[in-house]
Amino acid sequence: MELIINQLSEIEAASVKIIEHATEQKKEVAEHFKQLTRDFDEQVELDTQKRLSDLNIKLTKEKEEELAKLRDDTEKLMSALDKAYEDHHTELAKYVVDQIIKE
Repeated sequence: MELIINQLSEIEAASVKIIEHATEQKKEVAEHFKQLTRDFDEQVELDTQKRLSDLNIKLTKEKEEELAKLRDDTEKLMSALDKAYEDHHTELAKYVVDQIIKE
């Protein structure tokens, strides 16, 4: 009977050690996954910042190109208006005077 009790005590001691080891491994795995999560979050943040920066640079370049085109178009329009005025200023002045006199 004492032999059985001793064997049961040994089994219980072994099972306690197994449970303690399993608990320690569980903590290690949990910490490992926490670190993986932190690393992943950090990488996502870096990737997001890089993409936002690249997009900002691209949009700024597009904006500058569009502004340059608008400036060029405006300059062409102003030149065309100046030429039309130079070519027809006498007729325009006469029209304005005629309109004023009619009233």
